[in-house]
Order: sequence, then structure tokens, then C-alpha cells
Amino acid sequence: MASRVYFMDYGKSQNLKRSLDDIFPAMGLDEALKGKRVAVKLHMGEEGNPTHIRPGKVRRLVDRVKEAGGKPFLCDTTTLYPYKRFTAKEYLQTAARNGFSEDTMGCPIMIIDGDGYDSFPIPLEKKTGDVNFDEVPMAKGLLEADFLLVLTHFKGHCVSGFGGSLKNVGMGCVDKTGKSKQHSPSRPLINEDNCIGCSACADACGYGAIEIADGKVHINYDRCMNCTACFFTCKNECIYWKDGYKGEMILYMVHMASAVLKHFENRSAAFNFVEDITPLCDCAASPGSAIFPNIGLFASLDTVAADAAALDMIDETEPLPGTGVPEGPDRLGKFHGVDGRRQIIIAEELGAGASEYELVRLQ
Repeated sequence: MASRVYFMDYGKSQNLKRSLDDIFPAMGLDEALKGKRVAVKLHMGEEGNPTHIRPGKVRRLVDRVKEAGGKPFLCDTTTLYPYKRFTAKEYLQTAARNGFSEDTMGCPIMIIDGDGYDSFPIPLEKKTGDVNFDEVPMAKGLLEADFLLVLTHFKGHCVSGFGGSLKNVGMGCVDKTGKSKQHSPSRPLINEDNCIGCSACADACGYGAIEIADGKVHINYDRCMNCTACFFTCKNECIYWKDGYKGEMILYMVHMASAVLKHFENRSAAFNFVEDITPLCDCAASPGSAIFPNIGLFASLDTVAADAAALDMIDETEPLPGTGVPEGPDRLGKFHGVDGRRQIIIAEELGAGASEYELVRLQ
């Protein structure tokens, strides 16, 4: 049976409160959240990022959880790369600067993997493709939750094509070791001919894995966590990734998402805010200008269906002028040279949800 996806069309209404008052009872959330500890999973934006979900919208959803009798806490995990969300302390400071604090949200804010390594192993019950792990290091703080409510800014992503709720769960609900595993296909490789020994990559590495010796870069792969900081820092194209890494990263990411969603089976919901649809994700301080107009909110008890519905609507929407977005299907994926819809296919194969859905348009 097709999963229901509830759609708030921004072209017809901007009244989030009224839409949530329709969505919550329709999805059975008023009953499901009553008396429950609710982890509201949110990417609160990197330092300087202007396109994360606005704090006012998040607060409205948090308040609606409370009205349903739930006990919400806002949460996310630390980053693999060393910047302003690398530790719990840094993340909380960045979140506050972006407008997310206990005072502004009206609920606790938790960095659920501590300083990056607090996790609890959960089983990966099903696999597809070449996946060489059997457990997923879920962020330990999620053990305190009875229900997982995933709030996602739906946008493009340079590796996975799009960043939706599957990515929010797969990358954002595991510790640093889980993130490192997902990024292992982009383990940095070296073109020594291009290296000038400038040490920019070594300075950027947060794990002490890079040194300059005899005027050339050397990587200690036993210490490397695949964080990609060296790749984005190098200006001389000395650091590169192997061919085909994007497809492998998608495969690993969706497997980790499926394990977390299995842990919260029948106890999760996804809310995709399809707005500020930039080429890059909220980890970027400069994610680029929007390439589509704002579309709306997609909500479902089925994370896969919520992502599929958002993707379909983007494919049906005229891009903004001068953005160079290719024709569909999978416009965001084609924009980044990757099969973005593979996320949906793999997740469905793993039993994480269904790509077939019924779109319920809110009045």
C-alpha cells in the first residue's frame, strides 16, 4: 500500500501552525508522541551557513510536539571535518549563533554523540551491494528517545545528489567512526607531481594524519578519518578521490540510515522543508544561490516516501533562470553528476520504506 505524504504548498499557504495542526492528527502523531521522549533531529547549520531551517519554524514544530504531550529535545551529532561543529562545545556555540538554544527552542539541545565517539552498536539486518560492515554506530544519545522526528532542509549535495531525510539520518545519527566509514570511498589519494609542499593540507587535518617530508605530502592512513578537509583545502589538485566514490558513499550512507530507521521502526517521522534549494548542503558556509523556487513541506511516517515525493516535485518544478539545472528526472543528481535517486532505490531494497506514495495536499 502506498505511503501517505502530506504536502504544504508554499504557493498556497505559509501558515505552518495551521498545517501542523492538520498534519499531526492525520499522521497519528498526537497519539504517538503523548508522554514520549522525542528526538527532534536537525542539522543546525555550519558557522555562517544562511540556509538551514529557520529557528522560528523549528520552534513551531517543537511547540506542536509539546501540545501533543511529547517531551522534545533538539539534537544532532558532531562533524567528521574539523571546523565549528567538530566537538559538542563548538557545535552548541555554533547552534546558538545560528539561533538555536534552549531558550529560543523551549527544549533541551543535545549533541548526541558527545565529542564524536559516544555510540551504541545496532545491527544491520539486511544488505545490498558490496557492504563490508554488519553494525552501525548509532549516536548513543538516541537511546534516550522513544520517537525520532527528522526535520530536514531538502537541498542539493555534491556527493549524494540531494540531501534529504535519508542523509539526515544516515550521516547525522551516527558517530565519527560511522561517518568515516561512509566517507571511506573518498579516502584522499596523492598526486605528488602537483604537490608544492605548502602544508595547507597538514594544517587543515584535525587528526594529525598528514605531514610534509622532503617537500611532499605524506598521509598516515592509520590516522586518516576520511574527513575530506585536505581535499577542499588543497589549491593545487594534489589531493584527489578515486573514480566511482559517489556511488559507494551513497550505498554506505543509506545502509546506515536503514539501520537507524529499523531501530525506530514505527516510531519515526520525516519532515522535509523544500526551500532555499541550493546546490550544496548546510555544512557549507557558502552553499550557493537557490536553483529552484521554494516549494513546500513534505511530511510522512515513511522517510523514503517523504524523500521520493520531494524529489518528484523538484523534477516537476521550473528551475530559477540562469541556474543551468538539467532536465529531469533526477535534476539534482544530474546537476552533480551522480544518480541521486539511487538513495531511494537502495533504501526500498533494504526495507526502509516505499517509493510509492499518495500525496495529500493540505488545504
